[in-house]
Amino acid sequence: MTIDIFIGIVSTVTTFFFGSSSGSKQRENGILQAISNKKK
Repeated sequence: MTIDIFIGIVSTVTTFFFGSSSGSKQRENGILQAISNKKK
């Protein structure tokens, strides 16, 4: 679980750095979906 949380944080930070690209937007949506799936 801790590794998944760490990956989520790193991915979120990466999205902030590359938020101007459309690919990061799709990645951000995937991260949000993954987080909501884990909450279930």
